This record gives sequence, C-alpha cells and structure tokens, in this order.
Amino acid sequence: AGPGLAPRPSGPSGPVARPVREPFVHKQFQGVHFVANGYDYWFPKSDALPLTECAALTLLDYFNCKLGKTSFRAMCESAVIEADDADWIPGYLDGRRGASAVPEFDKANLFPEPEEPETLSAGCCWFHSADQIDTTRDPEVIELYADAQSFTKAHVMPAPLLMLGQDVVLDPDRFLVRGNQIHVLGTQPLAPINFAACQSSEPDYVLDVALTVDAAHFLVPPILFEETDTCYHLRFDFFRNTWMVKHRQTTVPIPMVEEEADWDTASWLSKVGPTLISDLEAEPDVWWARATPESRGLQEEITERAEEYDWEHEEGMDD
Repeated sequence: AGPGLAPRPSGPSGPVARPVREPFVHKQFQGVHFVANGYDYWFPKSDALPLTECAALTLLDYFNCKLGKTSFRAMCESAVIEADDADWIPGYLDGRRGASAVPEFDKANLFPEPEEPETLSAGCCWFHSADQIDTTRDPEVIELYADAQSFTKAHVMPAPLLMLGQDVVLDPDRFLVRGNQIHVLGTQPLAPINFAACQSSEPDYVLDVALTVDAAHFLVPPILFEETDTCYHLRFDFFRNTWMVKHRQTTVPIPMVEEEADWDTASWLSKVGPTLISDLEAEPDVWWARATPESRGLQEEITERAEEYDWEHEEGMDD
C-alpha cells in the first residue's frame, strides 16, 4: 500500500474489495447546518428553522441559485463526510442548531399603495405643467405607476424565493405542506397592463427603480419529508410520474414615483427593457409565467416603448 493507505484486506482467493462508503456533505449557510448527498437533505429540527425554510434551502442548494453574483454552494461552508449509511446524521446535527437564514417576507411590502389622485394644475399638457404638480398625486402618474406595479407583480408575486443581493427571503404562501409532501407553488396568469400612448412628454420619466430583486421560480415535483424529534429529512419525489425539473431567476426592477421628473435619466420602463418579456415573445405560455391573451398583446406595447427609449437615448448621444 502507498503512504498513508491501509493495506487492502486479503482472503483465500486474493484481495477483498472494500465496502463502498457513501459521501455526504455537511454544509453551513449563514448559521444553518444541514447535510446533503445530492438528492436527500437533512436539517436539525428546531423552532427557529421551520419546514418551509428547509424546503427553501433544499431548492437553493439543488439548483445552486445565484445570490447576487455568487452561487449558493460557493456561499456555504462545506465538508465531505464518508459513512456507511445515514444513521449518524440526526445525532450529528442535533448539536448544530442555528437561527433562521431565509426569513419569511411579505412581498406586498414592495408595492405600496399610490397616493390619492389630486389634480393641481390646469396646464395644457403634463410636460408644461410638470413643475407645478405633485407627481405623487398626479392622476396620470398614478395610473402609470399602477400599471408598472401590475406588470412587476406578475413576475414577483408567483416566486417562492426572492434574492435581495446576497440575502434570500421566502414567501410562505408559495409552500404548501400536505401530508408528507411540500408543494412548491409557482405560476399564475400575468395581469393585464395598460400603458399610455407613447409620447415624449409622457410622465413615465417620474417612475424610477426603488430596488432590484431576483425572483426565483421553480418547477419541481413535491418535496417529500420525514421528521423525527430532532431532524427533518427532505427528498425530491423524482420517481413519481415524469417530471421536467426547471429553475429560472429573473431580475425585476421595482417601480417607485420620483418627486421630480429627471428628463436626462431613463425611466423605470426603459430599465425593464425586453429581458422580462423575451421568453413570452418566443413562447407565449412559458412555465414560469403563463400569459393571458390580453397580456400577450400588451407585451408588444412594452417592447415598442423599450425600443423607443433606446432610440431616444441614441439620438441624445448624437446631439
């Protein structure tokens, strides 16, 4: 045997094959410890770590989701442990309980209600009265803001997980626990969008980006789980029916109303661009956000408006 290696056991007929030991990986993400082998996941059971968060961490690890510019697995502290079976895991995790790393989040907080509309100017058009109005109460701005929220909600609200930079939050309403299964809910129809006619004086320049989130969508079979007094054991039910496992992350700008219009800065609509609608153009009924006939027609308006912003920007650069 080579240096550091035990000699291979021998029998009457020659060397005896060593028993195959299974590799497990002990991981730690922001204080939460778990063990995985690629398809099974074990978590310490505690009041600070609900079952839905265990499911969220399972999804993050299995699909190696991006948190900002870093992959989930790269953000975990990991160590490989070889063992004959999984019987050691509950006791191993029992002394490694941590606090929550993927807290619950009410996504409605991203979409505050607009102010009550109030007409404060009798100018000939919005462009010539922009300095005289309160943009947060202007009826035209409020209507556009509501449309922008409607479009954004269609991409954000169905997502079980949101990435806010390197932080992750979960929507508990997107995880349904039924019996020994955790169903990860996803798609819902896109809401109709009604943008005003395109014109240079349109008040969409007062819509800016409050923050940008990454919405994570998943198409997965139910996650099966077992629990003991000290441990949760989760695994995907890949052998039931024929499942097409899919994952998608979309970067979504959340709109906000600026108190003053900045004519030199592109608005929220231009920052949406075609990235959130390209899949709908290529395949109207994509798995992560099925479009309605109404929304498919309105996608063309958004695309045209985004292209117009690109054209206006290029024209401005030439002046």
